[in-house]
Amino acid sequence: MRDDDQQRWPHEPEIATEWPGMGTERWPDEPPAVADDAAVPVGIDPETGRRFIAAAVYANVALAGLAIGGLLIGTRGAWGWGSLAVTVGVGAVLQLARIVRTQTQE
Repeated sequence: MRDDDQQRWPHEPEIATEWPGMGTERWPDEPPAVADDAAVPVGIDPETGRRFIAAAVYANVALAGLAIGGLLIGTRGAWGWGSLAVTVGVGAVLQLARIVRTQTQE
């Protein structure tokens, strides 16, 4: 069995301390300098940032509402609470679609 292992892994060391040290030769101490300040983006438009955060919140509310509503209706037969959760999820999907449409038309 020992010969079999050496044939499959001929360059693997016997113990972990035999691996070459990872340090100065592989990773530099300083990050590379940026040549031009104009190449670095300053930021995004605040309105775009607000829309992105709103879209992320609406997407999570939509996912949770549709999933929980479907589970409540399907497993417990709770049509009241399940329908409310699905309605909230559909409303969040519609708001998300409105935000995406507004952002892509600009």
